[in-house]
Amino acid sequence: MTSKAFKWSRWFGGGKADAEEQSAATTGGSIQSGEPVEVCVAANDLEAQVIKSFLESNGIPVMLQGDAISKVYGFTIGGMAEVRVFVPELLAPKAIELLEAGEEMDAEEATESGDAPV
Repeated sequence: MTSKAFKWSRWFGGGKADAEEQSAATTGGSIQSGEPVEVCVAANDLEAQVIKSFLESNGIPVMLQGDAISKVYGFTIGGMAEVRVFVPELLAPKAIELLEAGEEMDAEEATESGDAPV
């Protein structure tokens, strides 16, 4: 029977350095450097989760911030339901570009289907 050593460091932060090195190679710096930047405000948690999935599928880590009371009482509209979307400072321009491109695509689809926004 072959024994393979289990690497605890992989599960407890050992791989973090590798991820930061890879990020530094592609973005010119660590994605952890700098402050998180707010790139948009979602109307509710559902919309925020869709935005988060979209950005993460494009390689941008996302942090969401909203009022806990909105989840407790299930607010889905209004100021208390809003969720702010933050990304690392170095990736903020790319995130904003992706979000704007997504909005333009939605507007074009609405125009083509005859459901022009009011």
